[in-house]
Amino acid sequence: MNNFNNFTSNTNCDIQQPQAPQQQSFSPQPVIPQAHPAFNPLKSHFDMELHKLRKQSALYFRWGPNYERQGLILDIRNTMTALLKEYIRYKKSKNKNRLYEIDALIELLRVLWFDYYELGYLKKPPKNGKQESIARAIKRYDTVSTQINKLGAILGVYIKNLKQ
Repeated sequence: MNNFNNFTSNTNCDIQQPQAPQQQSFSPQPVIPQAHPAFNPLKSHFDMELHKLRKQSALYFRWGPNYERQGLILDIRNTMTALLKEYIRYKKSKNKNRLYEIDALIELLRVLWFDYYELGYLKKPPKNGKQESIARAIKRYDTVSTQINKLGAILGVYIKNLKQ
């Protein structure tokens, strides 16, 4: 990369000799893919929290029974997609009514996740005859519920700022 910069930064088109690499101690660094700075759809806090919720939901949906993949799980996914669509429409139009629609979708999402928890789908299926404790399912529901509450709090700030 440095050699490329050396070639492109020259204005008189003289080719410079490549520099010897510096001695560094080897320590494995995790490679984190960087998003292109021109395209980052997760610009606001609301976007990031919704993205976290969608990722967490994908993990928990694996434990639901197969027949619910076309029922309750599909309703939750569709609600999250509608939430994202409404938020994008709000960012484009800055219409206050869109915020209230987003608020209604957040409440619907809360109810759907509560149903998912109440039906016992947040518990992993038994493996080798071992049943998972209910405390783990409660912790998972608490994680999702906290993320939904964060979305509601961020939306509340947006609504409060529009009223002023």
